[in-house]
Amino acid sequence: DAHVVVVELGAGVGFTGLIVAGVSGAKSVHMTDYTEACMENLAYNVMENGGWVVDRRECVDFEGVTVGRLEWGEYSNKQNGDDDVNDAVVDVSGHAIGHPWANSIKALSNADVLIAGDVVYLVEAIPDLVATVCKFLSNHNHSHGHNSVHHHHSDNDNGDINRNERVAIFATTYRNKKTFNLFENELEKRSIVCVYHSIESLPNIFPCYFNQPRTDVRVCTMRMKKMPMMCR
Repeated sequence: DAHVVVVELGAGVGFTGLIVAGVSGAKSVHMTDYTEACMENLAYNVMENGGWVVDRRECVDFEGVTVGRLEWGEYSNKQNGDDDVNDAVVDVSGHAIGHPWANSIKALSNADVLIAGDVVYLVEAIPDLVATVCKFLSNHNHSHGHNSVHHHHSDNDNGDINRNERVAIFATTYRNKKTFNLFENELEKRSIVCVYHSIESLPNIFPCYFNQPRTDVRVCTMRMKKMPMMCR
C-alpha cells in the first residue's frame, strides 16, 4: 500500500527490509538494529542494493529506505518524540550517508506496520522485544496527515490485517519450545493477540537450502486485544 510506513526490528544485513521496500508498495521502510558493526554493514547493503529497490518501484510517492539504531529496551522506556541522535540516514539510491540523522523513535511513532525476521531466539531479549511490540501497537499518536490511521480495538481474533489499526508481522524459525512459550506468555501478559499463519499459503520467493524445514518457520500477525495499562 502506497500509504503504509514500515519499520523493521533486528534488520541484520537488511535482506527482509530491502525486499519489502522493493515489492510491497510501502511508502517507506526504516530498518533498525543495534551494534555499530551491524549498522555499518546494514548501511552498506542499502547503498549497494538501493538501485534494485528504485527500479522496482512505480509509486512516485516512495520516500525510500532509511537505517537507524534501536535498542529494544531503550525504545520501550522512552517517551514518544525523544531524540535519538545515534541514527544514520542512508539514501536508497546510494548517493548520501550521514546527517541529518534518522530518528528511529520518530519512525516508530509514524509507522503503520512493524516487521521482524528471526528475532525470537535469545531468551534474555524476549521481554524487551515484546515490550517494544506492545509500545508500538498501543501508540495512539501516529498519523500521516489526511492518511491518518485510526485505532479501532476489538476482540476479533482472526489474523486479518485491518488498515484501521497497527499490526506487527514476525517470521521466525521455531528452534526451541521453551523460547517460544516465553515469547507467547509475554505477549499474553500484555494483551497482544498473536495469530499464526500457514507457511504453505505463502510463496517461496527465493528457493534455497534451509538447515531446517520451511515448515519450521512461524509467521504471525500481532495486534492489541485491548489497551494495556503499561508495556513494561
